[in-house]
Amino acid sequence: MAAAAKKGVAKYKLTTRTPAPGNDSQGIAVTTKVAKKYGLYTISDLQKKANKIRFVSQGELDQRLDALPGMVKKYGKFDFKSSKDYDDSLKYKILSEGKGDAAPVSTTDGQLANGNKYTLLKDDKHLWPAYTGPVGLLGYPRLRSHPKMAKALNQVDRSLHLKP
Repeated sequence: MAAAAKKGVAKYKLTTRTPAPGNDSQGIAVTTKVAKKYGLYTISDLQKKANKIRFVSQGELDQRLDALPGMVKKYGKFDFKSSKDYDDSLKYKILSEGKGDAAPVSTTDGQLANGNKYTLLKDDKHLWPAYTGPVGLLGYPRLRSHPKMAKALNQVDRSLHLKP
């Protein structure tokens, strides 16, 4: 927890509950058809087969230190068959129309729930940190007067799975 957050928690006599499970991080997804064809399940796999992959980007990926430059540093050079920039909102449309094979994604994008269409590649060298689920705050006085409240709320939080 950041220092400012800790200070606020102490100042207002709050307690944190158990974080909800999940990870809303960055990643790379490929069409499941391409994943099966080339055996792509990790970003390391993608790096080795990049010359067969048409990459769909949104432009900024090429510049950000936590994106392609970070991928190159962790995994090695990605010599994609092609790389074209599109508006980020079009990435799944481009992939579903067969105009590209792989794209940067948020690991909680709803489209990734359909494993028949898209495969999220495992970040096997841990380039991107986990952005864990929400953490609720509760006031100490309320918690003391309702001791079962934290337990009940933690049960709700555990049901809020953010599936990567």
